[in-house]
Amino acid sequence: MDQVAQAADVSRATLFNYYPGKAALLGAMAGSLEDRLVSAVTHYRSKHADARDALRQLFAHAGRVLDQTADLTRLLMLTSARPGGFPQLQAALAELAREGQRQGHWRADLSADSIGECLYLAFLAGLLGWAGNAATHPADSPAAVFSRRADDLLQLLAAP
Repeated sequence: MDQVAQAADVSRATLFNYYPGKAALLGAMAGSLEDRLVSAVTHYRSKHADARDALRQLFAHAGRVLDQTADLTRLLMLTSARPGGFPQLQAALAELAREGQRQGHWRADLSADSIGECLYLAFLAGLLGWAGNAATHPADSPAAVFSRRADDLLQLLAAP
């Protein structure tokens, strides 16, 4: 709470006027997490006509965010986790998969929903546990790990 108050340039007492404790602050931050993740997918889909480039840029963005806020991001992911996960994020990634299939770049032998689910799980696993990959490559930053993950996914998804 001290660090948040300092970053917000307010006193600790002022911060406690708005959030009675760490759990309330995290809850407020986590509340819009899925919306922000879906917005990122939408942004990169609109910015890049090629679904492969959109996926690369989405994962690169996530890596850059983790480079700066890995612990906070994992904490927010865990705080905002619900039994159904992030259904809007999964749907947005399924739309990206459909786009990749329409473009003829990605496999057509799997449903877009199945590919979207794989993208979703790879993305969440990266946000929650990039350190597991980094442990095998200690010099790698989250951005490097996420870039490799995107390249691996694109290789797996490539149309024959």
